[in-house]
Parts: sequence; structure tokens; C-alpha cells
Amino acid sequence: MGSLLVRNARVRTLSHRCPESDAFLVVDGRVAALGHEIGTLRADRVIDAGGATILPGFVDAHTHLELTALALYTAVDCRPPAVTSIAEVQRRLREAAQRVPPGTWVKGQGTLFQDRQMAEGRYPNRHDLDLVSRHHPVVFRSSFHVAILNTKGLEVAGVDRHTPDPPGGLVERDADGEPTGLTKDMYHLLGVPEPSQAERRAAIERCVRENFLASGVTSLGEIGHSREGLETMRELSLALRVGVYVHVPAVAGFDEALEGLPETLPGGNPRFQGIKLFLDGGTTAMAAAFHDPYELDPSTNGRLAYDVDELTQMLGRATDAGVQLAMHAVGDRAQDTVIAAARRLPAERVRAARHRVEHAGNILCTFERRAQLRDAGLLPVPNPGFIYSFGDALETYLGAERTRSAYPFRSLIEEGAALAAGGDCSGTDARLCQPLFGIACAVTRRTLSGKRLDPGESIAVEQAIRMYTTWAAYAARAESDLGSIEAGKCADFVVLSEDPFTASPQSIAEISVQETWIDGRLVFSRAGGASSIPQAISREVGV
Repeated sequence: MGSLLVRNARVRTLSHRCPESDAFLVVDGRVAALGHEIGTLRADRVIDAGGATILPGFVDAHTHLELTALALYTAVDCRPPAVTSIAEVQRRLREAAQRVPPGTWVKGQGTLFQDRQMAEGRYPNRHDLDLVSRHHPVVFRSSFHVAILNTKGLEVAGVDRHTPDPPGGLVERDADGEPTGLTKDMYHLLGVPEPSQAERRAAIERCVRENFLASGVTSLGEIGHSREGLETMRELSLALRVGVYVHVPAVAGFDEALEGLPETLPGGNPRFQGIKLFLDGGTTAMAAAFHDPYELDPSTNGRLAYDVDELTQMLGRATDAGVQLAMHAVGDRAQDTVIAAARRLPAERVRAARHRVEHAGNILCTFERRAQLRDAGLLPVPNPGFIYSFGDALETYLGAERTRSAYPFRSLIEEGAALAAGGDCSGTDARLCQPLFGIACAVTRRTLSGKRLDPGESIAVEQAIRMYTTWAAYAARAESDLGSIEAGKCADFVVLSEDPFTASPQSIAEISVQETWIDGRLVFSRAGGASSIPQAISREVGV
């Protein structure tokens, strides 16, 4: 692979031993030396960075590459701010229906809490979507958790008044017991056809380039959506690193994921990283499991997919096999179930496995619960971007009392948590693919309306960056290779238009990623193709 010297840069290494440098040497894809350690060592190529700021490549601990690709590039865009009414949703979907034969599915993509952003103050229902077409099955997806179908769609999916709620899912019904069209946490059971292999391939390639590499993401934890998606990623030889958390049971059964997939995805890219379990659903679907009922609907407090005994057995087997579990637990009842199961095992074994609680650290992560997570050896993986997306809606769903301890990042870090961040992008808001957006959210704590959510829990810029670098690498069990620019680690780095350490907090989200490098290879350039180097940022010079 040869050698590369990057000089005349402001390198924020995130290494405690050498926090800042003006140069680093790359040999065969790994950092070999920094600053004065380079000495008289020579390189095949020398890049003058022109004083630009360089950070380690960003690590997104939890995202949905395939889902994001399909949502952004194969569905009709029905997201705010362009779409803020049911009438506009209908218009866009109707135009799409007119372009395809009757019987063809028409799919629309909305955003999180879109009911709160619509002029009507609600989601569309089956009758609204019937006005799009009665001859096309239509589905409008507001989030990973909420999907609404028209009458034809319900018919094709086999959902009627006699359809029981599936485990962990829900069919919303009207006063007469008829489906309203809204379903929760059961999209994978509706039979909505997947895109063709060619469509999936093109969408994933474009999403990697335009949303992840362009945002400086060099490594991500992918919550696998389908076997077809995993196979497509293997065929594509993606530039960025993909560690797959196989979704049980949607993609594979627990036994197969535990025993078979580690052998079929042993290394390379994508690689098997662990197993994703859903303990509960999402707050948007009112399926996250809480001890107390929802403020918005006191008839429910969410649903649990596993009880303590079931989860203990799965957790124990995974720990024995050395397989990391990423356990989705949004509500306090779900988090307490994870904690109770983990406490039945020796904490040192749980800690060694680096079992994670996805979304812990977002809501109802009280002092007592934080201590219990820490004592049980569990890693919380919260989502800073949700401060912006969810911040204004949380009180509506949960009430004022339960939202007082939302996103307590400062407390978690001060109490010793290596707090990894996940964008959790599934196509509802492309900004969730952008670590700099998440970093800005963690620092400013601004919601969609501009409100500051509990400013006392704001964290320093360096801490927010570590959530997407060193700490995210630790949560992926990859800290020996990723997360900082230091000798021995992979030469993954990003060149920025401005230094986030010195920029105003409000402007961090607007900082541009000019270049993204993986293993010392340029894989994204704001100025052009992957082989060009922006002259305004860096230039190659002879040696």
C-alpha cells in the first residue's frame, strides 16, 4: 500500500499521549508516527494539508445503512419541512401511483413524530390513503416503528379485524374494531415487497457515498435489515467499515445468529459484530415499555418482547460464546429488564463481552438506573440527534416529570461512562447520518423548536467528538484499531473546513467534511471524485 506523510495540518488526534500534532506518517494503511517522531522517515507521497483541521474518522455506533438507503432512494419523500399536511402526502403519493401499474405498491417515507408536525396534528389513516388510490396498495412509513396502509394495502397484507396483534407489534383499531390503517413495529410482517437487487445495490452505493462518507463516517454499526442487504454489502466491497448486528428474529433466529453467522461473516466487510435484540418498541409507536402509562394514551405503557428469565438465558449464552448483544431498550421497564437479567451474571463477564443497551442514556436514565447499568457491566449507547428530533415531543408522550432526566450525557460521562453515540438513522432525517450534527446536538442541546433541553447536561466539544470516535470504537470492541490517530491504528481520518474545537457551538453542524480517508486512501472528496484531492484543502507534492 505504500506510505503517506500528511503535514502542515492541525491534527486533533484524540490520543491522550499526543492530543495534537502537525503531521503524521501512514505506512501500509496504518499510522506509523506523529509529529517529531517522524524524524527523517520518508514517504512515497507527501500531502500538504494547508493548515486544515484533521480528526479521526467518525464511528457511528448504531445506524441502519440499508434502511436509510431504501428510505431515501426508493420511497416517495414525504418528510417535513417540504411536507407538513396530509393533503401534501396524498398529492405526492398520488403522483407516484399514476406512474406505476395498478397493484404495484406505492411507498412513502415520512419522519419521526410526523403527527406532531402535520397541520392536522395526526398521521394519515387508511381513508386518507384510499384517496391516493384504491387500486394500488399504499404504505406511508413515519419511522422504523410506525407504518400506515390504505385499504388495498391492508387487504394485500392480510390485515383485518380478525388479525391478532403479533408479538411486539400492534394493529390500531377504531371503535368498531376495524383497522385504522396504522400499524406499529410489524412492518417486516406486512409483506411489502423489497426493492430489486439492482435497486437495493444502487441505493446502498449512493447512500454510502452521499450520506456516510460525505459526513466523515469511516466505520459504522449496522443494524441488519435483511439477508439480501447483507449479501449486497458483501458484493459491493464497501469502502467504509461495516460491523453488522444481526436483527433477531427478523433476519435470523437466535441460534443461527449465535452459532452460524459468526462463521459466515467472520471478517472482511461487512463483518459479524453481534446480535441485535428488541426488548421493546419505539416511543413514536407508543411501544417502548414503561412502568407508567403514556401521557398521550393512558391505556398503554408499551410492550416487552422478553421477560427477565428469557433474556437471562439469551444473555448467558451470548456471553459464553463471546458474542456481543446490542439490546434495544427505550423505556424504563425495558431497561430495568436488561439490568435485572445482566445482574444474574457475573458483572466482569458482562463487562468483558461489552454488551450494550441501545438507547439507554436517552430518557429516564436516572441516577439510580445509571448506577445499575454501570454496576451490571452494561454499555449505554444513546442518540444525541434525538435531542433535536424528539426533544419537543417527549413531554407530549411521557409528561413533564418523566422527561426531566432526558439525555443526561454530562452526568453519564462524569460517572465514568465511555459514552458511544449512534445516529440511528433509518431514513427519517438524513442529518442523523452526520456525526457533526450529533456532536452539535450534544453540545447545544437545541430541539427542533430552538428550545434548550436541560442545558446543565451539555457536554464539552471534545467529549461529544469522543462519542463518535474513541468511545464508539470501544463500544464496537475496536479501540485497538479505530477512534484516534496514533501509532498502530488504522489511518482513518477526515479533513474539515473548520475546527469544531474552536468554532461556535451553533455552527458545528454546518462544518463541512472536505475529505474522508480510510486506511490511508482517499474515499471521498468534496471537490470531486474519490481520486481527486481538493487543491484548496491539500495538495500532493514530490519528495
